[in-house]
Amino acid sequence: MHSTAPLNRTPKERKLPAKRGTKAEAQRLKEVFNGDQARIIPIPSVAAQYNDKINHMDRGDQIRSYSLYQHRFRRGPWQALLWSFLLDVALANSFILQKKTWHPY
Repeated sequence: MHSTAPLNRTPKERKLPAKRGTKAEAQRLKEVFNGDQARIIPIPSVAAQYNDKINHMDRGDQIRSYSLYQHRFRRGPWQALLWSFLLDVALANSFILQKKTWHPY
């Protein structure tokens, strides 16, 4: 569980954003980065853990995007959900699980 303590922070390296936003935001970035392209900044631990784990979701979405169905759904929205989303998720998850345990013979 995460504590709600405001001082619970993790140091992470962050790069200077290419887009600076408004003039006030650009001034704040200039103060924080002090001319450097990257800097170690303490961020909340919850945000650091989320950023570390989100990559797994991105991989799953990428694998799901490889399979496109050219099937037309006529009966109702729940069948479209079942066949287009849930089947894609099941196929992607089974591929990921098989990939972890598969050994070439």
